[in-house]
Amino acid sequence: MQKLSVANLTISQKLRLLCSKGFWYTMDFDGLLPSVSVSDGPVGVRAERKNEKGETITLSSVSYPSAQSLANSWDVSLAEEMGECLADDCYEKEVDILLGPGVNIKRHPLNGRNFEYFSEDPYLAGMMAKSYIEGVQSRGIGTCLKHFCCNNLEYNSFEQSSDVDERTLREIYYVHATVILPATHDTASAVLAAPIEEESPYISSGTWSLLGIEQTKAHTDEFSKKANYSNEGSIGYGFRYQKNIMGLWLIQNVRKELGNPSFETLTQMAKCKEDCGVIDVNDKRFLSPKNMTAEINKALGKSLNSASIMRVIYDSLAISYADAIAELERNTGKTYKTLNIIGGGSRDTLLNELTAKAIGKKVITGPTEATALGNIVMQMIGIGELKDLAEARRIIKQSFEIREVQ
Repeated sequence: MQKLSVANLTISQKLRLLCSKGFWYTMDFDGLLPSVSVSDGPVGVRAERKNEKGETITLSSVSYPSAQSLANSWDVSLAEEMGECLADDCYEKEVDILLGPGVNIKRHPLNGRNFEYFSEDPYLAGMMAKSYIEGVQSRGIGTCLKHFCCNNLEYNSFEQSSDVDERTLREIYYVHATVILPATHDTASAVLAAPIEEESPYISSGTWSLLGIEQTKAHTDEFSKKANYSNEGSIGYGFRYQKNIMGLWLIQNVRKELGNPSFETLTQMAKCKEDCGVIDVNDKRFLSPKNMTAEINKALGKSLNSASIMRVIYDSLAISYADAIAELERNTGKTYKTLNIIGGGSRDTLLNELTAKAIGKKVITGPTEATALGNIVMQMIGIGELKDLAEARRIIKQSFEIREVQ
């Protein structure tokens, strides 16, 4: 049977999609489209099935604390964890979309649905709902806000009218909807602050480095899997096609073993040496050795002084970045002219210079506080202060120290 996409549907069929096939499934047009399963469950997933006799029965379900009890904890991480658990229950019961959470603001103690709502405080309700949704969606299950506003009475609910003036709507009922959801992972926010042009790759440089590019679709080919790339969600339903590689972890460990000299001192030590050897910085042996200096000497098969050890680390990191860029170009079939380095590691001028030399491309460094900036600009876009990400990146480039390394 040939499968259809929404684009193949007639107007009548598209309108039919707005209605359900029974209570809990979307129309599948006799198997031509996938049917999406939805279910109630802000505090426990409901699922109905037919038994051997053809009778409709409700499956047993885990009962979680009511939304109001959850909000009384003021713990957004707990709301996220509850969302994750509900998503796992959805998988068990083959539910695709959870009909929740309920975000209506409590206004009357006799409302029979108050147990499904978080709070009479709009800000608290918004923050708890945001974390709840993140928890559910982190497992690949969809959510659907319900009882958005003004559901103040359960009695005669299909006919009663909630008459609310505009000021009350905006200052109480709509406030929870103005909580802005930025790119919530620190790396995701950091990448938004990078002055990226022409789809150039980035390295978010810190204790660990993340190398990748922004994409509009996911890469799920065998080359990407073997190279350990992931497709992490970003704003506007985009993706960050990226992988973890070694960052400043080796430098930080050797620094500790030397009694915590300044990073400037370590850089000067490395500049005094050349051609001391290279190691595979991504080898698992360097993740948690008893002594990093000893482990590096063991990998080299010789004993080096501290300055030479630092030079080995710097040269090896630059070569690792060059290998990763070459792998990225093979996987995407593209050649890139520029590499953006952001985050705390972008302040390391020696590493930036060695990286530019190793990759043979222009390197743009900064901003340093990329995560905070990416979060802020997304909030500004959310409230209309900035038009889009392109404008945000232009302003960041003009406002912060961005350097070019050849």
